[in-house]
This record gives sequence, C-alpha cells and structure tokens, in this order.
Amino acid sequence: MPLASGSGVYSMSSGQVVQVYASCGGFAGKPVRVDHGDGRYMYAHVNAAVSVGQWLEPGSYVGSVYGGAGPVYCNSSLTSCGIAWSSS
Repeated sequence: MPLASGSGVYSMSSGQVVQVYASCGGFAGKPVRVDHGDGRYMYAHVNAAVSVGQWLEPGSYVGSVYGGAGPVYCNSSLTSCGIAWSSS
C-alpha cells in the first residue's frame, strides 16, 4: 500500500507489541512486531511510536511511514526482516 513519508500507520486489529526493532537490515526504519492473536505481524518501513508490551486496539497509532531511500510503503508480514509473506 503506497503511502507518503511521514503518514500515520495504524494497527489493523487489537494485539500486543512484542518487538520494536532498532532497524531491520538498515532499510526499514524502526519496524514493529505485533501479536494480533492469529499470528505475529511485522509493520515494516515504519518509525515506531510504540513500546514492547503495549496493547493496541484496532486503529491505534503505531508510528509513521519511514522515508528512507526508494519507494515508501508499509507492509505487514508473518516473519521478521526476512519476509516470507506480506500484504503490500
């Protein structure tokens, strides 16, 4: 889903933040991994505004789109850093 750099990123459903990465290979901002109950999803290409252990409701603010080099977009995936499945 193409988004402008700095755009808000919001939780797709309720869940708990299980990891906030310092970086993900140096290319994806500060990604966030959330356990939504049906799997752990990674919000990549995001500058996190949440912390580990934080509970998110649907529509909770997760962070902003990372404006690094190349196309700016946000995706969710079932793995961390090495993306095996994603919706983007």
